[in-house]
Amino acid sequence: MSNMPITVTVVNGKDIISSTELPVKSNGTPIKISAMKGQKFLLTEGKDGAAPEKITVKRVGDDLQVFTDEGAQQPDMVIQDFFTQQGELSGLADDG
Repeated sequence: MSNMPITVTVVNGKDIISSTELPVKSNGTPIKISAMKGQKFLLTEGKDGAAPEKITVKRVGDDLQVFTDEGAQQPDMVIQDFFTQQGELSGLADDG
């Protein structure tokens, strides 16, 4: 994970439901977010609003695990029921 905080913003339609900053140093316990139908999960890093350069995602059952450290054994975030609720994970590249 980089030294800049990564923020996950949960959006439903045009409404921001929540915004959570992932810890820069993981304590081994992932942040858990429960998905609801059609929500979007936006990942941003730093002040420019771009997505983190390197993330890894993994499907485990109906959950989406998000890793920000290459080769990490534990995810930084778990979006519960992501696949049953037709969620969307998005981020904007540095070049737009």
